[in-house]
Amino acid sequence: MLEVMIKYRQPYLFHFTDRRNIEKIKERGGLFSFKELYNSNINGIFCGGNDWSHEADQMRGVDDYVHLCFTEHHPLEYLARQDGRIQETCWIYVSRDILLIDGVRFTPCFCATAAQFYSITQGQAVSNRN
Repeated sequence: MLEVMIKYRQPYLFHFTDRRNIEKIKERGGLFSFKELYNSNINGIFCGGNDWSHEADQMRGVDDYVHLCFTEHHPLEYLARQDGRIQETCWIYVSRDILLIDGVRFTPCFCATAAQFYSITQGQAVSNRN
């Protein structure tokens, strides 16, 4: 995936959140998974996902990951705004170098709950086939 991002001059992955979360993100020193936030009993977090998506993430074992996307125009961000879960979207830019960290997972689908997950090496093989 890193090779694809370099080829197309894509320096960042993106995380969308509600602007109301920015101060807490700064206070905690970065982005944390939904599972970590839930277990920390932090009040006043405005999630883009709904109950169904959080339950589905937990069932799929991806609730302990921070979800990132390849574009700033993501269908799930749009739905979160339309449903009122996000009032004002704030896009957080994450260096593509995050893909070099062991344990990072990839899915070619826009909805993680319905997707097949791959290691970055496996994801590269999948993208090369398409």
